[in-house]
Amino acid sequence: MERSWWVPLLGVGSVGLGGLQVLVGAALLLLGMEGPESGRTVFPLMALGWILPGTLLAAGGVGVVLGRRWGRALSLAAVLAGASLLVLVALHREDIPPAVADSTEWVANHPDAKGAPGDFLRKLIQGKGAASLRTLRDPSLASEMGWAYTGAQCLPVLPWYLVVLVACGSKWGDRIVRKPDKPAP
Repeated sequence: MERSWWVPLLGVGSVGLGGLQVLVGAALLLLGMEGPESGRTVFPLMALGWILPGTLLAAGGVGVVLGRRWGRALSLAAVLAGASLLVLVALHREDIPPAVADSTEWVANHPDAKGAPGDFLRKLIQGKGAASLRTLRDPSLASEMGWAYTGAQCLPVLPWYLVVLVACGSKWGDRIVRKPDKPAP
C-alpha cells in the first residue's frame, strides 16, 4: 500500500500547529509564573495543556513526514494528552475567570505595559471593561464562565486533533508508515 498524498500534509500541519501550541503554552506559563497569585495554579495548568500535547503533536508530525510508525503513535499520544489535560483544566474551571480578571489588571498596570496595548487595556478597565472584570469575579457565574474558558482552551486546535485522530487511529493510519522498497530482481 502506497502512502497517500495527504500524509505529508498531515505531518507538516501537525508540526506547525504543535509548535504554535508550545509558544502559546510558554506565554501562559510565563503569565502564571510572573502574574498575580490567583493565576499561579490555573495558568501553568493551562500551559501544560498546550505544551505537552503540542510537543507530542509536533514530534509525531516529524515522524509522519518521515513515514515512521512512532509518528503515528506520538500523534495519537498527543490526542490522548490533550484530552486528559483538558479534563484537568475543567476540574479547575471555577478558578479561571477571577485569574483572567486579575491578570488583565496586572498586565494593564505593569510598568512595562507601554504603548497601544497597555493604553487599550487601561482604557478598557476604566470604561465598560470594569463591569466585565466584576462579572469575571462573580462567584455565582464562575462555573459557567469556567466552562466557556475550558471550551476556549480546546476550540482552536480541536478540528486538527480530530483529523489526526481519524487519520492515525483508523485503518488509514497504515498508509502513514513507509514500506521498504522491494529489492530489484
